[in-house]
Amino acid sequence: PIADNGTVTLGSSGDTFTMPSGVTVAGAMANTPAFYAYQSTTQTITTGTTTKILYQTEILDSDSNFASSTFTPTTAGYYLITVGLKCFSGSAEYFLVLRRNGSNYHTLRDEVFTNYQLSGSAIVYANGSGDYFDVSFYQDSGTTKTTTASQINTWFSGFRIIGV
Repeated sequence: PIADNGTVTLGSSGDTFTMPSGVTVAGAMANTPAFYAYQSTTQTITTGTTTKILYQTEILDSDSNFASSTFTPTTAGYYLITVGLKCFSGSAEYFLVLRRNGSNYHTLRDEVFTNYQLSGSAIVYANGSGDYFDVSFYQDSGTTKTTTASQINTWFSGFRIIGV
C-alpha cells in the first residue's frame, strides 16, 4: 500500500502501463457510473404529444443509477450520453430530446425522417446529487407512430468521462 502523505509518481514520459484482464479500476479513474438500456417492447407515440421513451431492458447498470427509464448519476462529473430511436413514418417533423431534470438539454431534429432513425450524443454535466436524465420524442405527422423495439434501434446509454 502507498500512504497518502505525498505525491507518488508512476513511470515517466513515454512509459506504458499494461493492465491484465481481471483488474478492476475503481475510484477517480473509473468510467462509472455507466449504463446501457434499450426498448424491448414497442411504444406508440401520439401525434403532437411529447412522450417519454420507455426502456425495458438493461444490459449494463454499473451503480444501479438507471431505473424507470431515467439515469440519475450519483457521482459528479461530465458524462457522454447517447440516444437512438427508430420508428416507421412518412413526411413529418421529429424531435428526439435528451432531457436534464425535466427540461430539454439536447435535441435531435429531422424534418423528413427519411431514414427512420435518429441518434446522437451529448456531453452533459451532472452534480451527483439530484440531476437526472431521460429521453422524450415528439412527432407531428398526423398519425401515431410506433417505435422499433430492439437493442440496435432504440437505446439510451452513458458513462462518466474521466480526466475532465
